[in-house]
Amino acid sequence: MDNYYRNRFCPCTRCRMNCMMGPAMMVTIGVMFLLNNFGIARGGTFVAVILIVIGGIKLLQTGASTEGHRQPTYFYPADPNAPGVTPPPTTQNQAPTGQVNNG
Repeated sequence: MDNYYRNRFCPCTRCRMNCMMGPAMMVTIGVMFLLNNFGIARGGTFVAVILIVIGGIKLLQTGASTEGHRQPTYFYPADPNAPGVTPPPTTQNQAPTGQVNNG
């Protein structure tokens, strides 16, 4: 595969792992607040744990397989000969060059 572009509708493992950052952060923050309420972990460890979780998710994202990956549709070149594609209309009311159209 030449270039990898993330596609949220793709079934490959790498694209699915890109959607895991938000849920992983929410679970981590919830667990850290729970541990803080029980007195097990204090606020100074929040940043370290969050950075470790971000690094772990990034490692999973880059190391995941791209087997079965589908590129997003906007990266495929459009077929100009496809039925139903009409070129944009040209305007005939353009001012000649060298003149200013003030109206």
